[in-house]
Amino acid sequence: MKERKIQISSILSRTDYNALRNYFMYQKKPTRTRFIVFTLLCSFLLLIISGTAFAMPFFKPLGLLGIVIVTLVYCWISFEVRKLEQNVKDMIHKTQELTLDDSGLTAKWTASGNAVHYEWNAFETAVETDPYFFLFLERDYALILPKIELKDRLITEIREMISTHVKLVSELSGFKADI
Repeated sequence: MKERKIQISSILSRTDYNALRNYFMYQKKPTRTRFIVFTLLCSFLLLIISGTAFAMPFFKPLGLLGIVIVTLVYCWISFEVRKLEQNVKDMIHKTQELTLDDSGLTAKWTASGNAVHYEWNAFETAVETDPYFFLFLERDYALILPKIELKDRLITEIREMISTHVKLVSELSGFKADI
């Protein structure tokens, strides 16, 4: 069998990290996001009704309690994301060179003397969004692979390579940017 090898080079920006952060905060656990939105809407509804003739004495305290709960859940999510930021911040504004082959993925960043090789079984999961592939090594550590400068054929090859070895979660919306 022929050994496949794909080489990609890109510069990671703060925007790339923000995309990973937004995915981690809001899309990775959609139930949590739905809970926040539902609780916030119910809280505002209770606060609005508490100012009308249909008010019950417990509407205002329940509305305020809901807002406090949403604030606490958001703080908890933000605390989780800080761990992610600690692991990714060293990669920002550096050239990232990734080599994917059947044995795993090799990553090297500018100013880093050594390349790091990850076996495919080291990855917990991989996520494909419209502009990125996120390869999660552990809960709080992910490699970011921007698709913006890649050709469609190469994206298809990368998708096949990753899905062959790692569970690939597709979060594609079908949006295509005109470049």
